[in-house]
Amino acid sequence: MNTTKIIFLLLFGAILSVHATAQMKQADKAYEKMAYQQAVGLYENALKKDTSNFAAWTKLGNCYRNLSDSRNAERAYHKVVAANAGSADEHYLYILAMFSNQRYSEAKNEITAFEKRYTGDERIVMLKGCTKNLDEYLQKKNSYSVKSINRNGTASDICPVPYGDGIVFISDRGSVGMRKTTNTATNRSFYAPFYAKGTAGSFDIATKLETYENSHYHSGPVCFSADGSLMMITRSNTADGKAAMDEKGMIRLQIFSSAKGEKGWGLEVSLPFNSTNYSCMHPSLSADGKVLYFASDMPGGQGGIDIWQSNWDGSSWGAPVNLGDKVNSIGDDVFPFITSENVLYYSSNGLPGLGGLDVYMSEKNGGAWNRSENLGGDINSSQDDFGFCYIPASKTGYFSSNRNDQGINDDIYFYEKLCTNTNIAVADEETGKPLAGVSVKIIENGVDIGNVLTDDTGIINRCLNPSRNYEFICEREKYNNGKATLSSSQLAASSGSASTSISMKRIPDSIAHVEGRVFNADDKQGVAGLTVSLVNKKSGETKTATTDAAGKYRFEKLDIDCDYEVRTKKTDCGEPIEAFNTKGIVGTKTITMDIPLLCKNDVITIDNIYYDYKKFDIRPDAALELDKIVAILNKYPNMRIELRSHTDSRGNDNFNLKLSDDRANSAALYIVGKGIDSKRIVAKGYGEKELLNKCKNGVKCDEKQHEENRRTEFKILSL
Repeated sequence: MNTTKIIFLLLFGAILSVHATAQMKQADKAYEKMAYQQAVGLYENALKKDTSNFAAWTKLGNCYRNLSDSRNAERAYHKVVAANAGSADEHYLYILAMFSNQRYSEAKNEITAFEKRYTGDERIVMLKGCTKNLDEYLQKKNSYSVKSINRNGTASDICPVPYGDGIVFISDRGSVGMRKTTNTATNRSFYAPFYAKGTAGSFDIATKLETYENSHYHSGPVCFSADGSLMMITRSNTADGKAAMDEKGMIRLQIFSSAKGEKGWGLEVSLPFNSTNYSCMHPSLSADGKVLYFASDMPGGQGGIDIWQSNWDGSSWGAPVNLGDKVNSIGDDVFPFITSENVLYYSSNGLPGLGGLDVYMSEKNGGAWNRSENLGGDINSSQDDFGFCYIPASKTGYFSSNRNDQGINDDIYFYEKLCTNTNIAVADEETGKPLAGVSVKIIENGVDIGNVLTDDTGIINRCLNPSRNYEFICEREKYNNGKATLSSSQLAASSGSASTSISMKRIPDSIAHVEGRVFNADDKQGVAGLTVSLVNKKSGETKTATTDAAGKYRFEKLDIDCDYEVRTKKTDCGEPIEAFNTKGIVGTKTITMDIPLLCKNDVITIDNIYYDYKKFDIRPDAALELDKIVAILNKYPNMRIELRSHTDSRGNDNFNLKLSDDRANSAALYIVGKGIDSKRIVAKGYGEKELLNKCKNGVKCDEKQHEENRRTEFKILSL
């Protein structure tokens, strides 16, 4: 369905007589007035004489595209692309024409060339999606039985909707008594609504639907309220019976409402969001009549034409809301139809498909639409497929397509779903409660055919092909994935209705606490009544707690995946900052962060700094402990310390005093060698003056007892 026909339908130039001597000038003028049928003949004749006029080849391609002649459109665009004489637009339209002509392998090659030439063009994703998903769309065959209705003719018949004992559709077939008015673009009658009584594709002869207005321009498509008392109709914008054009000389489309009375359809009322600057068209009413879906090229959309909705507030229709990028594409998204089950069907040429307009569906869960799903190769063809409607109770419906007659004329088709109605219910494994908003990936015969969200009752409903095997993979935040399968034999044996259930196990919430103890570094005694601050480095938030009698503190329910610091402060003491994080925590975890206080005049024994008898060399085990002093001095850059070295009682007292001095100086030199300023360290030996045990002169002790006294301490002189 080309853009001109989409908007029937959208833009119509005034019919003016043209007298030009040169065929090219005549062709250009016809083109500017969108008299495409007339322009085609003029361009074809002119281009026989001037084959290198690539601007004319482009316009000829556009004419054929707007007339739904994809073969000739491809031929014209090929001239431009092959000569590298066009833009990305012509190359893009050339590829689309190839798809419409089922030249998929050739189109794939052109997509590669397009991507190389126009790097970054946003249409590349859609084009590549067409070839990537082609097998998937073709595999969806035999899900519907499709047949042409018995009243199709040589005219274009499109956009059928159920009404009364039959259907209402629109057609350019004309009718007895209608004014002979011709659409400039196609040299055919304008569209008007018709009614045909019948069902299942078999209908009586169609008659014109008598509406309040008898426009001499396009009328339709239409939709009806569930009870048939209200009609919404698309019409070309007119004023006083004449075409009303915008500043570009184009006739836009507008939507009108009409109530049914005893004498037929009543006065048509223009909807409040209609405009002469853009088109509103293709209405579809929700089952309760409170939501109107329609197509429009109004500002603020995702692409060319988008699907919008307007809500009835009890007295008027509200401001339109765009359905967003889960539904709308960079192309044209048109002909919406909303079912009684709140499933939206529409057509698009901006999503991956088989060519031309394809039919897609999207379900609404809460306030969000699911990603749209292509209906596959029964409903969709390489040509235009649109105007789709579905009747859930009978699993039947109608749509229009120009798949026959080389894409020139549109026909109406009746279809029936060949499927097993299937409920897939998803619940919490522990509680058994239904889970809404679960993403269910449906895999059909090994091919991913899309994701659907469970509704508020934890269910998705799908009509599945009973000749195929299915796998369902469920994903939801904070849950482990769930799976289920349904085989073709299970579906075939289900008597037309099947179900399966999937349980999902909840991943325990990640909960982090931090606790610790504030104590004096020298005697390990807890410090009560101190304020401890917890700083969230990500948010900047600070919380405080007070230590208890044992010096303990605790903070609960920390944010996950964050960096934290705990801090405290005491007079004449350093202000320690201890860092930790809550990254990667699963389940509940309590982190322990003890905070030692280093205060003025504290004397801290350095564990495991021992020396061999009568030696002052720094052993490897001692070096590891001295590195801890280096870390403390780096942490507290204003700290000055006294390194205090002690010996055991063996040997001469003076010798021991000198040995301890040597040991203290050796430790100090090691620390200075690690980058600490020597002015911050005082080294002093105490010999055997301050023994830790009974092993004084004359007392017999073993080597381990003597080693206790060969130690190094540091005293904090200032902070």
